[in-house]
Amino acid sequence: MKLNIGSNIKELRKRNNITQERLAEYLGVTYQTVSKWENGTSLPSISLLPSIANVFNVSIDELYDIDKHTRDEKIAAYEAEYNVLCSKGDNQGRVELMRRALEEYPRNYEFMNYLARSLYRCYNIDLHSTEIIMLCDRILEECKTDSIRFSALQTIARTYNDIGQYKTALQYAYEMPSITSSREFFLSEILTGEERTEQLQKNIFFLAYNAGKMITYLASDSRGIGKQLSYEDKIRMYKAAHTIYETIADDGSYLVLNGKFYWHYRCIAKNYCLIGDTDKAMKNLLIAEKAAAEIDDFIKTHKEQHYTSLLINKLKADPQGVLKHWQGSHCHKLYTQLQDESFDTMRDMPEFKELEQRLKDE
Repeated sequence: MKLNIGSNIKELRKRNNITQERLAEYLGVTYQTVSKWENGTSLPSISLLPSIANVFNVSIDELYDIDKHTRDEKIAAYEAEYNVLCSKGDNQGRVELMRRALEEYPRNYEFMNYLARSLYRCYNIDLHSTEIIMLCDRILEECKTDSIRFSALQTIARTYNDIGQYKTALQYAYEMPSITSSREFFLSEILTGEERTEQLQKNIFFLAYNAGKMITYLASDSRGIGKQLSYEDKIRMYKAAHTIYETIADDGSYLVLNGKFYWHYRCIAKNYCLIGDTDKAMKNLLIAEKAAAEIDDFIKTHKEQHYTSLLINKLKADPQGVLKHWQGSHCHKLYTQLQDESFDTMRDMPEFKELEQRLKDE
């Protein structure tokens, strides 16, 4: 330990534009304690030194003999574990992991962002809204990385909307950039060669994926246009979303899109059921089962796969990139969705009973 550690803390604190009060908050001590360190009347305990070093992102022995490579490896390990928990839909596990990570790296804004998003996905907004807003406000106040800031803007806007503060939610939403101002669109203009091709394909995939998603939002919006649509119109809209996905993955290698496919076909089946056509409903439920099983199998492989479709053949589908906010398989998720009363007219059908049992056993 250097003898002038107090002056080093003061210098790093000012360089990072952090007050004594904020540093004390990060470390769980009083600001008077920080003041004593800086004026040399006391020294921080050895147990606090790693956290102090990580607050300032120092990589040399200014505070503690900690190697940058080791620290980067530990951060990467947290991120890898976080991604695994995301693929499993383990929201509570994500929360616990990020709390541990922030104890060790209290000024890591990506971890703050992960914690805020994970708390939001715990589906108990009344319990977590205050902490989510606090985390997002801190990111927006201090973080200079746009990608993290924009993610925090999304989370805080959703949180305010969910707790009924619609106008505040809108204020945060309008701080986000428009689609046409995005990094991805700009990169597709200035990159060249293979990099440009890959970026264009990423943009095509993103736009197509989200176009399909927006169509399904229209069809299922019970508060807006959705309640004005007939069951037949809703079926047409879900099929339109399929057409978009089939266009960009014309070789049939839907991979991560299958997570949307099974949901769409289940919605189509529901609407067929509501108009009394149980045969077509059953046909679409069997397609939904197949799509759910395919996405589950893809996740289990733990292997990236290349798309071969002409429009996206430079891209890979990553099982760890399949984000879920619920635990269990897609097949079992489909089983729980079939408990909807809309399917009550099908419950005595042998095929439906067999389907339920297969899904339940997954």
